[in-house]
Amino acid sequence: PSWDETFTFQQPADVKFEIFDYDRFGSNESLGTAAVSLASLTPNHPFESWLKLEGAETGEIQVRVTLKGEAPAPDSAA
Repeated sequence: PSWDETFTFQQPADVKFEIFDYDRFGSNESLGTAAVSLASLTPNHPFESWLKLEGAETGEIQVRVTLKGEAPAPDSAA
């Protein structure tokens, strides 16, 4: 499936994907999770990768993420 979704974040964060097995007559079962750190992305350059599902013996999810806009300002508190 392809979702082609757009989300807006106020600050860099991790985007967590959780994959479920749809169960028509019972509870949907989580197959695993994967995450992408938005802080590690280069703005306006697509990041595409197969991510291993954590919490699963096997499995991967293919993601393509593009951080739109300008790079966040360096943290001056450091």
